[in-house]
Amino acid sequence: TVNGVPHKSVLMLKVFSEDDNKLDSVIAKVDMLLQLIDSAEASMQHFDNRSAKPKGLPSQGKVSVLGEPEKRVLILGAGKVASGVAEYLGRSTSTTVAVASMFEDEAMAVAKNAARGKAVTCDLSRSGDKLRQLVQEADVVVSLLPAPLHPMVAEECISWKTDLVTASYESKE
Repeated sequence: TVNGVPHKSVLMLKVFSEDDNKLDSVIAKVDMLLQLIDSAEASMQHFDNRSAKPKGLPSQGKVSVLGEPEKRVLILGAGKVASGVAEYLGRSTSTTVAVASMFEDEAMAVAKNAARGKAVTCDLSRSGDKLRQLVQEADVVVSLLPAPLHPMVAEECISWKTDLVTASYESKE
């Protein structure tokens, strides 16, 4: 920490080689070094554009420091329940939690509860390009919006085949 504020560093490493064996060796060595860091609050993104993937890496292409697949959670709404949901789902450093709200300050307050939280401002009262993009980028959507908005969110999730969790009890739609 610097002046009481958590300080994070970013390191980007790009490795290029026409020799697949050398690339696999570098990936294995970096992975081995990352396994030595038990409490790392970081992730490694691995983009492999070769036709065959190296042994032992997930097919998704993105892995965390500990080799876990990256997960992207979208929380819609920043009300009273959202902080606890963001904290619980955002405990893993391999999970990015995006919190979408009409109000930036509320989204930021909720997102800070996740290890890798980010705030997004979006008018969630109607469907649109921003909501569509957020749903498309997520692995799972947690809708904490009022029940009448769930059908709109569900339609977006169905169109992108994104899992949806709601906190509502019942709706005719």
